[in-house]
Amino acid sequence: MILRLLLTLPILVLLSGCPIEEDGNAGINCWDSNMNSVNDLNEDINGDGVYDTRDCTSRLNTAEAVLQNQDAIFNHHHFCEAFAALGQYPDGCPSITHSTPTGTLTKITTGVLFDDSNNGYTSCNYSPSNGPLSLEYRPETGLAYWVLKGGFTANRVVLSRQDVITNNSCVALCSNDSKCIASFARTHTNESFDCFTMYHSDTVSDFESLCALDETGRPGTAAQDCLSGLGINSRWYSICP
Repeated sequence: MILRLLLTLPILVLLSGCPIEEDGNAGINCWDSNMNSVNDLNEDINGDGVYDTRDCTSRLNTAEAVLQNQDAIFNHHHFCEAFAALGQYPDGCPSITHSTPTGTLTKITTGVLFDDSNNGYTSCNYSPSNGPLSLEYRPETGLAYWVLKGGFTANRVVLSRQDVITNNSCVALCSNDSKCIASFARTHTNESFDCFTMYHSDTVSDFESLCALDETGRPGTAAQDCLSGLGINSRWYSICP
């Protein structure tokens, strides 16, 4: 009986600091999808101006209601950090010997893309001095992909198109993060971009984003279409060695 009390009391002390309901204060809450301890505008999911547990359910009062903020489901980066804190490094997560590639975060334009002799392009320079980002064309399917070697999405937010283009708000999220190797902004709506912050792992397959496909009667390849849309439909910043 005494042993049971000794085990129970510390647990009660710990739980006494846990609020029964969220109070809307900034911090790591269930609606804090990017875990920056700030109540960001895009985290007010139901648009009521209040940050609370009701923002942890999308499409309230509809048949499509789910039990979690969509941005917080299966966040690979958070899982990897949690495992690493326990001394575990599963496949897909950075290994215990992993080191983040270094280089200069560079705006990817046609001026820093180089012909790979296979209808695609390397970034920063010709191989083997190229960066982790490449544009691959696959003639068997007529598809072109942006490929980031060892890359995975650490965070995704929706930003206004004007803010991304005028204020470089997407790349700013990457440049302020020592683990970030690239930022990728892709058209979400006419007025907004999806902004992806990319991390690196030495045990994960390459990140791929479909860019374009061949179309009958249109000159050039899908890869060339990707180049035409660079800076308009997609905006890449990636490290160059």
